[in-house]
Amino acid sequence: MLIDVQVNYYRTNRIVSVDANTLRVEVDRLRSDPSILYYELVGTTDQGRLLIRTSVNAEEILDLYDAYMDQAEEKRKAACGGQLSFEDILGGDSSAG
Repeated sequence: MLIDVQVNYYRTNRIVSVDANTLRVEVDRLRSDPSILYYELVGTTDQGRLLIRTSVNAEEILDLYDAYMDQAEEKRKAACGGQLSFEDILGGDSSAG
C-alpha cells in the first residue's frame, strides 16, 4: 500500500509515495567517527530505494516510522470501509492463544 512521506531534497520539502511494506530503519556508523551511530528511515518507491530521514536520535526515527505505519493502517482501514479486523476486536495479535 502506498503512503505519502515527506522528504527534504536540497532544502525543498517534497511529498513522495512509498510502499508502506518496504519502510525500515537502518543503522550505520559515521565514517569520519565510527563511534557515532546514525539511523536512516528508508523505503522503496517505483524508482528504487529512498532515504526519507537520517538522525543520530533513534527515538526520532522510530517515532517517525510508527507514525507512517499508523498512516498506512488508517489507509488500509479506510479502503476496507472502516471494518475492524479480528486483531482490532481482540485488541492485539490474532496469533496470541
